[in-house]
Formats: sequence, structure tokens, C-alpha cells
Amino acid sequence: MAAPQLRLVPRPLETPFVPQRLPIGRKLVETGAISPEQLVKALHLQRTHKAQLGEILVAEGWARSEQVQTALARQFGLPRAELSAPPPDRALCAKKPALYWLQHGALPWKREGGAVLIATASPDRFDQLRQELAD
Repeated sequence: MAAPQLRLVPRPLETPFVPQRLPIGRKLVETGAISPEQLVKALHLQRTHKAQLGEILVAEGWARSEQVQTALARQFGLPRAELSAPPPDRALCAKKPALYWLQHGALPWKREGGAVLIATASPDRFDQLRQELAD
């Protein structure tokens, strides 16, 4: 019996490759920050309390805030903001009312070249924030 032959088939152009983001809970289990049992409990609490998974893990004492922040940064391929560094640029913060930044969980941190770096607590909602700021 002949061995099956495998060959690579080019991906159709109309379906571009989009890398999948590993869920934050799985990232935290893989790094040993939480146990699989804690993840299951936190997912249950997330459904009943309508809160973000990271907030639940920190509130229950199963993960440290730094672990969740690092996992979120890795999940989105972003650097983790070091908030103990020099404070944010007040002139950038004044571009919008303080309530705006609080509601979005974001803060313009500094200007680097032609870009403004924004620290955010919710990278999953950053595209929406970026669009609002562009308007």
C-alpha cells in the first residue's frame, strides 16, 4: 500500500490569514498564573456577574493585576505600559474632558514621533477608541 501524499495548497486570496488571539484565560493557565480550575470558576462568575475575566481573577485573589496586564499586552501584541515612569503629558490629556478618558479606561501617555501613545485598560476596545479619536 502506498503512503498517502501530502501537498501544500496555496490559500485563496479572498481569505487572508488572520492570526487568532489566544483567550486571556488560556494564556494565564499556560503561564501558570492560574489553575484550570480557577479559570473554570472565573468563567462561571463572568457569566453571572457580567465582569471582565481579568477583574474577576484579581478580585478573587487568583491572579495579580500585573499578571493580567502582561497577559493582555501579549494577547494584543502590545507593550505593557510602565505607569511608574514619567507621568502622562498634561497637554495631551487636556484634548478631551477627564470624564472621556475615565469612561474609556484610556489615557494619552506621551507623544513619540508623530504618534500619541495611549495607555488603555481595555485593549479589546482600542479600535473603537482610535476611531472616535480620529473623528
